[in-house]
Amino acid sequence: MKLTLKLIVGFIAVSLLVGFVGFLGLYANKQIVNNLESGERHFGPIVVASNEVSSYAKRAEGHLMLYITLHNETDKQKVNSRIESLRNQTSIIDEATTNPQAREILSDIISKTDELQSVAESLIYAHDNEMNETGKYDPENDKELILKLNKASSAIREDGVKLTELETRLKAEQEETAKKNAEFLYNVILAIGVVAVFVALIIGYFIAKNITNSVMKLKNFTDDIGRGKFDTKTEVKSKDEIGELSEAFDKMVQNLKRSQEDVRNYTKELEKSKKELESKINDLEQYKKLTVGRELKMVELKKKIEELEGKLKEKR
Repeated sequence: MKLTLKLIVGFIAVSLLVGFVGFLGLYANKQIVNNLESGERHFGPIVVASNEVSSYAKRAEGHLMLYITLHNETDKQKVNSRIESLRNQTSIIDEATTNPQAREILSDIISKTDELQSVAESLIYAHDNEMNETGKYDPENDKELILKLNKASSAIREDGVKLTELETRLKAEQEETAKKNAEFLYNVILAIGVVAVFVALIIGYFIAKNITNSVMKLKNFTDDIGRGKFDTKTEVKSKDEIGELSEAFDKMVQNLKRSQEDVRNYTKELEKSKKELESKINDLEQYKKLTVGRELKMVELKKKIEELEGKLKEKR
């Protein structure tokens, strides 16, 4: 693998680890937000509806008491309107809540609402009938119905408060669970982050070690070459740029070795030629000495002959 490719792969691996940790962080944050928003979407309408249940029950009772006291038709209409609104709120709760305890309270609210409506209709009937017959109405005649009305309304309001408290507590528990899950996710992310850093360090260490080992082998190789050890090899087996450089060094050393052998052989040839030349020079010098000696002897003989010839002439 090329050195550049190794670095790119290492960078990509570290980037992926960092990206994975970042993704987990975003996922954890999204989960926390979703849990909180889900809790708000789920429990918010139930809590509001529970409060409205208590409010509409109280207002229905109040308008009914105003009607049988002041005989205002508007209050009569508002009684039916408030009871209808009360049923709408119970429908909202019925669709939203799944908690068994909450549904038990809701069931009691629906039952008490039926009772409230029944008592209200009975009181309205008694009021209207008495008003038509006598022109006036005495609440004391229907004291028992009024007590039932108050009891049903109070029970609905109490159940509304219970349901509000229950849903508020469930919401708080869900938020607490979401916080614990968030802490757990953050701890997991932290652990993964530590592992990612550790893995990144390991990747960096092995890449650096691979490069350093190759460079040190090349350094030792050049030191051996400097000491004249041309039989040394780089021993770098990597397939990257350093491996290619190592192969180039090996080829260079082989070429140097061959050149050195050629120089050595040429030197030997020169030495041999030198010795042969020196031998021939010696032979020539010996020959020269012999030739010069002969010439000197010839000169001496010639002189002696001339002397002898001179002496012979004198004797004659």
